[in-house]
Amino acid sequence: MRLILHAGLKQQPSGYRFATYDYDQLQVIVVQNGELAVELEGDPIRRARRGMVLLLRPGSRFRLACPRRGYDGVFAVARAAEERPGPSRLLPAGRSLAVVAGEMRHAIESGAAAHPGLLHAFAALILRLAEAAGDASLPASEPWADRVGRLLNFHLYSSTPVAEILRGLPLGARQIHRHYKAATGKGVKRDLLERKIAEAKRLLANPTISVTAVAMELGFPSSQHFATCFRAITGTTPTAFQKKR
Repeated sequence: MRLILHAGLKQQPSGYRFATYDYDQLQVIVVQNGELAVELEGDPIRRARRGMVLLLRPGSRFRLACPRRGYDGVFAVARAAEERPGPSRLLPAGRSLAVVAGEMRHAIESGAAAHPGLLHAFAALILRLAEAAGDASLPASEPWADRVGRLLNFHLYSSTPVAEILRGLPLGARQIHRHYKAATGKGVKRDLLERKIAEAKRLLANPTISVTAVAMELGFPSSQHFATCFRAITGTTPTAFQKKR
């Protein structure tokens, strides 16, 4: 279990420089604007621009600088008793990670991140997504079900297709679906629907929230489609379910 140490907005001006070795924590920086020069373990200097993620692992050596202009983005820092070894990397953020980083930034700037646990949840998800993107291969024991499940939970209140939700992961869609079904006994699409319906039941427990509002909140294209899906999962309609509460 990782301890989230810090998370938030990251911003450095032109002229910024930082160098270290035997780094003692795990940090992910998602660059959203500007440019960051990165030198990792003897690799040539690369430029981290918008849409790139820097994964800094414990024990690594690196240099960071802003020789031309500053940069800003979001970051998450964590520490665990036993960190998985691996090199620090600079790589494309991927759609899922970019979306999470954007949502985290919006939550911070709007003040929503002051809600207990919200910033911690964003940070944990960013760390997981960055590590997944940074791994060239994953052992069979990697908890794919947990990783995909977190992504599904993040998209309960959106209409994002499953293919888009999974796009930031390093395996192909067929492999992900195969791993997930083997671990959970159900397909990713089915599980997302079941999670949405479970959330719908929680919302419908409040008699002041309409069925149409719940359908829209959870990203269903229409209240009719929501009712069909709800009945397929629960055996009753959302209206009937709400009246019995």
